[in-house]
Amino acid sequence: MDNIARKVWSQAPLPSTLNVDSITDLRTGISRGNLIQRSTPPTTSRTISAPWILWALWTSRNKKIFENRIISELETIEAASTAEEEWKKAQLEKAPTTTHTQQASIRHNTQQGTKYEESPPGTLFCQTDAAWLEQNKNAGLGWVVMNNNREVSSRSCKPVPFVRGPSEAEALCIFEALQSLQNHLQSRIIIESDAKTVIDAIVSRKPPIHLIGVIEDILNIAASFNALSFRFIPRSENMLADDLARKAVRSMTLGLTFSL
Repeated sequence: MDNIARKVWSQAPLPSTLNVDSITDLRTGISRGNLIQRSTPPTTSRTISAPWILWALWTSRNKKIFENRIISELETIEAASTAEEEWKKAQLEKAPTTTHTQQASIRHNTQQGTKYEESPPGTLFCQTDAAWLEQNKNAGLGWVVMNNNREVSSRSCKPVPFVRGPSEAEALCIFEALQSLQNHLQSRIIIESDAKTVIDAIVSRKPPIHLIGVIEDILNIAASFNALSFRFIPRSENMLADDLARKAVRSMTLGLTFSL
């Protein structure tokens, strides 16, 4: 296995670690890749299936042999991710993306919100934001949970590598925030974000191709909540989450989480 292939396997966001030294041929690679895909429960939305990594490595190899082109490890990872998203889009076009349960459980509101609006007692607000660095594709996710009086109950942040763009980072942040709110399934929760494109994609269930995977994950986890809304807010009202996201992308300390 050449150095570029080793770097691809070590840097790609796989569901779990794969021992690349055990891969001696394509058949073995497909078998081992499918095994970790089936045996690992999803823990983050930003992953690439191992078979698509193999496909990208194979096409990169062909370009090297037949076109004398050297494809970098980052380009190979991006090719695998793009191909998988295109495949997912094709599957979504064949069948509805949402179930009746999802449609019934999610209350959507995409109007511009304000922190002075009244809400029913017991409502939880979760403001999310993301920071993204183009030069290294790293992202920082930040989210703040507040009670009905807008008093902060928890602040969380998480750095994530290999994120393709700012919109994907914003969507990943909403997904991670929903993951952290699994103990509040019966509460009324309002997700607030200044990423209008992402909010619109969630509500319409018609995301652009580069957001299909993460929006599908958001809709799947949203189905478990009793009352969940998504609302756009101006950036001026989202500064707490913005600060956390910037700290996360600077630190790149995996899994950084803290609460008040």
